[in-house]
Amino acid sequence: MNTAASLLTQAQADGVVLVPDPPTGLKLRGDKAALDKWAPRLRPHKDELLSLLVQPDPRQALYAAWLAGIDQPRALVTLDHAQVREAIAAGVVSRDLAAASVLLLVKVPRGESGPGAVGLLAIPRERYADFSPTAALEAMTWAH
Repeated sequence: MNTAASLLTQAQADGVVLVPDPPTGLKLRGDKAALDKWAPRLRPHKDELLSLLVQPDPRQALYAAWLAGIDQPRALVTLDHAQVREAIAAGVVSRDLAAASVLLLVKVPRGESGPGAVGLLAIPRERYADFSPTAALEAMTWAH
């Protein structure tokens, strides 16, 4: 564990809450004794601590990569094995859900009453034979 991660864990165990704050970079909250103890130790590691605290949502990067090859405004695409492994590794889906389902990437366009959407749809394997992607896309578009 690197120094910043170790300090973060220890400070949190002592009741210090670290909150990213755009003007100053980082705010510390907690009781005075804990703040007095941890503020001087954490200050030299502020940039590293911020990077630990402000991490992008892993789903957004995955969805962006997967959508890069989809030109249609509406799409329902079955994830291949590599994409399912990426989704599991990023914590987007559980291993159990992935094993029991066919996972589809859903892209619904921005509409008059909705912002559009990107997400995953899990269809139980035993029901996938009866699944109609066209009907599903139409229903999702009308729902917006």
